[in-house]
Amino acid sequence: YPLSIQSTQSYNDNLLLAYLLNYGGGLVGGDCIDIQVSVSDSKALALHATASTKVYKQGDAVDPSSQSMTAIITNNALLAVLPEPVVCFKDSRYRQKQVFQLHNGSLVFLDWYLCGRSSLGERWQFQEYESVTEIYQDNILIIKDCWRLDNTFMDLASRMEPFECYCNLFLIGERVQESIKRIQQLTTKLNRNQSHVLLWACSPIEGGLVVRGCSQDTIMMREWLQ
Repeated sequence: YPLSIQSTQSYNDNLLLAYLLNYGGGLVGGDCIDIQVSVSDSKALALHATASTKVYKQGDAVDPSSQSMTAIITNNALLAVLPEPVVCFKDSRYRQKQVFQLHNGSLVFLDWYLCGRSSLGERWQFQEYESVTEIYQDNILIIKDCWRLDNTFMDLASRMEPFECYCNLFLIGERVQESIKRIQQLTTKLNRNQSHVLLWACSPIEGGLVVRGCSQDTIMMREWLQ
């Protein structure tokens, strides 16, 4: 509690698909989730979620809601972490950190969040959002990416509007090279048609790729990611 992990039946012994489920549909102030993952020996693990990670109003809790993940991927294994976006409600506080250790392993990780419950008029009204991603290759830090949004020190709406969805997609390792090539070819073609509604950029790194995007429409972002 407050997390459940459920796996599905797979017809491939080298692949496991699992879903991360939050009891009660989300996190309240003080909730702390710590996930440890290990994938090895040419296996593949895909972690998904059935719904967005909802972060409720902070209330009287001293500590913010938080999640952390530490993953070790070795011996030609593949880990794909593809959750639904984080949705921070008005006056909520949320922090997450994910550390990936690659030793001849491959990784796909999607990190994305929304402005809040926009259908209720809540846009960038949470107190705090933080996400830190560290990726190591053979114990050498190759990526450290940080999001830090705090309404205490800045008016988030004035800085983040008109967009309501932001994302980072990380792809690293031998087993995702074909995907990297396809994404680079596709984005090169689509770059001619970028609009103010959806923006993206690709940043090649050694052995991998980082794709960053923002959109005024969450459905459009989802379709673009797919």
